[in-house]
Amino acid sequence: MGGADVMQRVMLSSRALELVRQLEAAPLSAFSRQTFTMLFCENLRLDFRSETARTIYQHCLTYLVGTRWS
Repeated sequence: MGGADVMQRVMLSSRALELVRQLEAAPLSAFSRQTFTMLFCENLRLDFRSETARTIYQHCLTYLVGTRWS
């Protein structure tokens, strides 16, 4: 999203807010500080070895496809 204009960034952030609300209500395993730290690699990118990271990522993809995000 580095080349996104202001409107695209606003749209993405509003969708992110909706995603967070859905994830809060989703039947995912309980989150703790340790769970969050395990979501990321040393370089602060998502660690897809983590089942929780993969689940959240898939939820986000499903949501964005459902809203026809491009």
